Amino acid sequence: MFTEERKNKLADTLKKLADTLYERIRKNPAHRMKCPMCDNNDFKLADAYLRNDLQPDLSTMSLGGMSIPSIAIICSNCGFISQHAVGILGPLPKQLTPDEEFDQAFEEAGRK
Repeated sequence: MFTEERKNKLADTLKKLADTLYERIRKNPAHRMKCPMCDNNDFKLADAYLRNDLQPDLSTMSLGGMSIPSIAIICSNCGFISQHAVGILGPLPKQLTPDEEFDQAFEEAGRK
């Protein structure tokens, strides 16, 4: 699904966003980096973005519309998931269209 280069870029971007999140939490005088469910203080970063789709109403479900991309930190003890909106933490990398992905793959194949 992802090339190694793309996986590495995703990992780098997620790491930068997580670092930004951690620094903002630490600046808060009431800083408490503990799980609200079990008081554990060890968290893992989800290795992909989460997409929270915005729905115009509750009677239907639409896909591919507006969404709030987020990163998640997960308690290593109980699995509690804390989501944080990426737009507040920093810019997302440009998402390629299917045509751009094809062109990029074609160019990469020609270089090998």
